[in-house]
Amino acid sequence: MSDIELKFCDLCGVSIPQRDLDEGTAREVSGRVIGACCLSKILATVPQAQRPKPKSPEAAQGASSASSGVPVLYAAIVMVLAIFFITWFIDSRASQRHRDLDRTIGGTEKRLAEVEGQIRLQADKIAGLSSSEVETEVAALSKRFDAVDEKLAAIGGKDNTTEFASLRDALTEIEGKLGKLGGDQTSLETALDTRLRQVTDAIGELHRGLDDLSRARMAAAEPGESTAKPATDKAKAEPGALPEALAKRVKQLASTDASVRWAAVDELLRSNDKNVVPHLLPMLNDPDAFVRRLCATGLGNLGDDSACPALVKSLEDEQPIVRQAAYRSLVKLSGQNFPFDAQASKSKRRVQVKKWQEWLKKAD
Repeated sequence: MSDIELKFCDLCGVSIPQRDLDEGTAREVSGRVIGACCLSKILATVPQAQRPKPKSPEAAQGASSASSGVPVLYAAIVMVLAIFFITWFIDSRASQRHRDLDRTIGGTEKRLAEVEGQIRLQADKIAGLSSSEVETEVAALSKRFDAVDEKLAAIGGKDNTTEFASLRDALTEIEGKLGKLGGDQTSLETALDTRLRQVTDAIGELHRGLDDLSRARMAAAEPGESTAKPATDKAKAEPGALPEALAKRVKQLASTDASVRWAAVDELLRSNDKNVVPHLLPMLNDPDAFVRRLCATGLGNLGDDSACPALVKSLEDEQPIVRQAAYRSLVKLSGQNFPFDAQASKSKRRVQVKKWQEWLKKAD
């Protein structure tokens, strides 16, 4: 709906209908609108001959008709343009189709010309052969056709449908086995992981049994020496000094026999003397994994947190039993419980060890 423009007389302020302007009873002069109420008073002062004549109803109707004819003209122009555009579009499409068809016909004619040339060459070749050469060529072709017939007959004599069906069934069976193998592999990995943990625990039990045997052997070899002699007054008076029996065990840590080193570590740990810690820390790098494991476990029981840096390094030991023992001792000594899986992959363990290393730097 278009906006309606209201006009008012600039002299008296009365609203002026559009009909008065169309019929001439109201006027618009130099941008000012004068209504019929004021126009009659102004015209009264003007001589009759100089008064403007009002528009007749027919003239007003003509002007109205002329103004209403403008939209019809616009609509006619738009329609003509639309028809022109549609005609142009159809002509362009038709021209494109004709060009495509011409190219296709041209390509076909070219190929036909090439085939015709090859046929002519073969014909000239045959025409140039003697009768004996022609017979030789025919015989060779006949042999080739016979060989093809024999192969076709051999293929036709077999039940190919059955063979193809059997092959398809075999492929389906192989696919099923491959899928089952993938599931079995996952189950096998889980079972192996569980079994590995069980073996690790069993090794620990075996190791404890060996500990008992070693202590019994050491006691039998030295019946006059007690395995847990009390510290002498001299040892008590000197901080960091070890009793004679423990000092002897420290010397045995350098033995080339792994069982002797293991027994020495065990005796030092059983003393519960924190002064043995500096002598035990190098044993975390012992060549024997069981010695390293015993040392890592015992350091956690001694309660000396100065062993934490060495135990963090042992988290990267090559043996999972050593890594697990070091982790448990770290939890005891540090009070921290950062996650660590001794059986995890090397890349995953590296991320977990990094958290312990960061804690160690902050603690220092």
